[in-house]
Amino acid sequence: MGDFYTTIADDANKAEEVLGREKLQEARLEAKKGVLVKGECFHHTKLDTYLPELVRAGMRVAICDGPMKKPKKQEKKAVDKTAKKPEKKKGKGI
Repeated sequence: MGDFYTTIADDANKAEEVLGREKLQEARLEAKKGVLVKGECFHHTKLDTYLPELVRAGMRVAICDGPMKKPKKQEKKAVDKTAKKPEKKKGKGI
């Protein structure tokens, strides 16, 4: 998705009626268990234009962040606790 705002299912149909088909890009979103859901999306630079149109048409609009992928955990290196630490040399400082 990235830099796009997306409407899903019935809301996608309503947004298509209000904004017009030529302004939106079709999106096929995978829901649970591999079911495809219809979506319509537009680029984030068009929000200032399209949001007022949707509100004037009587639609309620909520803007939400999509789920983010969790960063992969880095593998921790195994530490050998039995290895001896280097001994500090005792002596006079310079």
